[in-house]
Amino acid sequence: RKGSEYLAMERELQEALFCEDCDFVFKENHDMLRMVFDRYRQIECYKGRFGNFSLNAWEKLLRNCHCFDEKCPQSVGGIAFVAAAELIPDEVSSLLHLELKFPDFLVALGYFVMLREGDFDVFVLPDMLEDFFEDHIMVVGAELSGASRSGGAAAPAPHLRPMLAFLAELFEKADVDRSG
Repeated sequence: RKGSEYLAMERELQEALFCEDCDFVFKENHDMLRMVFDRYRQIECYKGRFGNFSLNAWEKLLRNCHCFDEKCPQSVGGIAFVAAAELIPDEVSSLLHLELKFPDFLVALGYFVMLREGDFDVFVLPDMLEDFFEDHIMVVGAELSGASRSGGAAAPAPHLRPMLAFLAELFEKADVDRSG
């Protein structure tokens, strides 16, 4: 019974999130969201794993964005993360279930906004996303871009990302004992 309730909730979330208006909001904020994703996945990664966004990075991002309050406990962030994470049933010994790829990260943000608000009209979801990005994510994005201008580690150039992703994946495959 719980499984069918979960599937119904997930279907409702997906129907609300996967629409043209929400897609436009994500595209409009893509560069900033990508920068935040790239920075946090490097700051809070699991040992030897640099390619994906960890659960630790997700929680740190939401805390730094001041997303939690009486109305929205930290557990809402965890639910959004788990709901957006790619499920790979035959992967029992890896950390993939505790990591998000960039598309999953975007879905987790959408789920978080919806779960944070509780009951809402699906027609205002694009506005809710836009407000959330402006009020929370852009603040952290501005801090990160200021850090890169003031001598902090800069995000890799877009043309280098495929090569860095390949090297990270190659390293992960070669690091059999997960020692880093």
